[in-house]
Amino acid sequence: MALLLKHYPTEYVLLEIPGYVWAVITVLFLLVVRYSEALYRLDLDIIYGRQFKKLEELITDMRALKAQ
Repeated sequence: MALLLKHYPTEYVLLEIPGYVWAVITVLFLLVVRYSEALYRLDLDIIYGRQFKKLEELITDMRALKAQ
């Protein structure tokens, strides 16, 4: 942080972190919050997608057997 402050001085420092670093952290945090549901669904599909597809096929087969 000292090197960063040396090259890019600023008057806004909070907890020894420059204001522009806080701005970047805030923007990244807001992006993660904004797209968290989409990230969750993507992660869920990557991990459990095949199992959900097989479960849907089993339910369809069970309904077909019940109808017979």
